[in-house]
Amino acid sequence: LGGHIYDAEGGLIAVFGDAPSLSLDEARNDNRRARRLGNGDRFELLWPRSESGLPYDIVARADSSWVAAELWGFVIRIAGLVLLISVVSTTAALLVLWRTVLMPLLQLRERMSAVGANPTTPEQHIVPTTRRDELGEVITNFNDLVRLISGRHREELTRVVAMADNAVDSIVAYNAAGDLVYANRAALTYFGAET
Repeated sequence: LGGHIYDAEGGLIAVFGDAPSLSLDEARNDNRRARRLGNGDRFELLWPRSESGLPYDIVARADSSWVAAELWGFVIRIAGLVLLISVVSTTAALLVLWRTVLMPLLQLRERMSAVGANPTTPEQHIVPTTRRDELGEVITNFNDLVRLISGRHREELTRVVAMADNAVDSIVAYNAAGDLVYANRAALTYFGAET
């Protein structure tokens, strides 16, 4: 840091520190208020009396080598802060979405698969909900659909069993383990068994 101090007539009054190469006349004639020196680690500038409020014009040289390091430090701190805010807000949004949207959808998908595998017990597949939004409507419609499918499945099963029971031919059914699970009346009569 250094400078020249000039009086009102432009006479040099004092010199201090690292003297600038920019003179008062150069600064006034070129209409330049500041200039960078070297690779930008120093600059020189003019502070006229009209702006400084002092009875002097000052031409100063300042060391700006520290500015680049401070600027990079500031940029890195801001980037880190932006990253932290992004991570926190994204995590919070994902947690809210997980709890309010994804978890109910996964539960609904699981129940749909279970209904397809076993439509005879609808009570086990009903998804409880107290939601009053679009997802609540979807869950309510799913529950209604499960009840409807289960009712139709029971009606169809009852109709098929009634037809099989009243058939004149013997009808038997075995499970995958080879155990007898069903025999109609004709089969029971044929084998001499009771119900």
